[in-house]
Amino acid sequence: MPIDPGSASAEVVCRVPAQATHAPKDLVRRVPADVVELALRTPVGAVVTNDVLAVRPDVTVATARDVARGAPLGALVVVDEASRPTGLVTSGTLFDDRVDAAALVAAIATPFAAEIRDETALVHALAGLVGDGEGASLPIVDDEGALLALLRPVDVVRWLAERAGYAL
Repeated sequence: MPIDPGSASAEVVCRVPAQATHAPKDLVRRVPADVVELALRTPVGAVVTNDVLAVRPDVTVATARDVARGAPLGALVVVDEASRPTGLVTSGTLFDDRVDAAALVAAIATPFAAEIRDETALVHALAGLVGDGEGASLPIVDDEGALLALLRPVDVVRWLAERAGYAL
């Protein structure tokens, strides 16, 4: 059932699991319709809070591992010569013992299904984040397609939690 952002009853209910130790067991937060409306007006560029590290596809896995050791996101974006994103390499893949250190990053990168502009409304970006069912990340690009940032599911969750009153 689609959410009508103009409806006062449009809400997302977050229940804290019984085993959670960071909040009371009976805590229920509601994201009211005005937050849904805000997500329609909020550009993704205002939601991301990360610094992205990028590598070229012709870099070896060994070199990418050195770069990734300082990666705050746990992933590297693979970009072409014009800084356009072509794929993503997670730390899990990059540091997998089965991956040959002499291989090129291009061989292990997962291509992006889509990309978005920083002015894209957050609501419209949500479908791209879960489009493949695996909680993908979306590259945010400028008018020339060059990488600006990376929108991750955790960025959206953080944004929603802050609007629901959580201090993060």
